[in-house]
Amino acid sequence: MSVIKGPIHSWNWAQSMVKELDSLSPLAKQQAHEVNTPTTIYPSPLSREYAFAAILQFEAGEISVDVAKLADVLAISSGNSLFIAEQLLHDPLSPKSLCSGAVSHVLGNVGKPGVTLLISPPEVEIREHDIERWQFVNHKPFDGNSAGGMFDGTSIHLSFTGLEGPVSLESTNSRGMEAYYAETAVSVNDKGEWLGDLDILKGLRDLEMVDLDPADSKCTHDPAFAAAGVKFISIDCWEEILDPPSGLLVLRSASGTPTTENRRGTWRWMVRLAAVSIARSRKYRCICLPVDGSFCWTCVIDKTNDGKDNNVLLVY
Repeated sequence: MSVIKGPIHSWNWAQSMVKELDSLSPLAKQQAHEVNTPTTIYPSPLSREYAFAAILQFEAGEISVDVAKLADVLAISSGNSLFIAEQLLHDPLSPKSLCSGAVSHVLGNVGKPGVTLLISPPEVEIREHDIERWQFVNHKPFDGNSAGGMFDGTSIHLSFTGLEGPVSLESTNSRGMEAYYAETAVSVNDKGEWLGDLDILKGLRDLEMVDLDPADSKCTHDPAFAAAGVKFISIDCWEEILDPPSGLLVLRSASGTPTTENRRGTWRWMVRLAAVSIARSRKYRCICLPVDGSFCWTCVIDKTNDGKDNNVLLVY
C-alpha cells in the first residue's frame, strides 16, 4: 500500500512520460482549435520498459527505476507472480493486436525472495557445427513449401547463470526491499542436446529484421515461388544453420509434408522465435515470412535484393 502514499510525479519512470506529454501541449492546443479530438492522450502504446517499470513500482512499493535500466529485462518475479514479456511467448510475427509492451501474468516464481528482474547475458553462445553430424547437412534446393523441416525436437529452457546484481535505486526509502537482476540464459535444445543460448529481445528489435505485412502488399505479380525465378537453399535442421552454405537461405519451420505440417503447428512459433535469435547471432539479416504463405515471393525477392546484404535467412 506504500505505493499510493507518494505522488506519481516522484516516480522516475513516470517523469519521462510526463515530459513527453508536456512536449505535446502545443499540438494539443492546435487540435483543440481545429476541433480535432484525439482518441488517446498518449501518442503511442506503452513500451515494454514502461510496463515493467509500472509493475515493479506496484509490486515493490517504493522501488522506482528509470526505464533505461529495464531495456534487457525478460521478466519480473515477485511473490507468486511472474510477469513475462509477451514477445517471448508468441511467433515473431505477432498479431497486430499485441502491443510491443504487452506483459503476461502467470502464477509462479523463480524461487528467490524479493523482486527478481530476469535479464539475458550480454553475449550469448552458439555451439559450433559437429563434423561427426555431417549426414544431417544436405542443403537441398528450396521448393517453395514451408514443410519439410526437422525441428520437432526443439525446446526452449530457462536457467540462471549465477550472476546477480542489485537494482540501483534512485531513492533511499526502500526500507530493505530486495530487488536485483538475475542473469538468465534462455537456451534452445535439439532433441535434449544444447544448441545455443538466445537473446530473443535483441533478435526481435534488430533493425535488419524485416516483417512482411500481406495486408499492405498490393502487387500484380504471380505470388507463387516458381514465378520468382530465384534459387534458395533450404535449412531443414539446426545443424545446417551451424554449417551454412553461401547463397540465400530459407529455414523451413514446419515439420513433415505439406499435408501433415499442421500437426505440430502449436509449437512452430518456438522454432521461428529461436531461428530469429540465432540468425542475429550468426550475423544474418533475417526476414520473417507469414506462416500461412499469404505473400508474394517476387516481392520477397525485391526486399532481399535491395543491396544491403547477401547474408540473408528467410524464416518460413
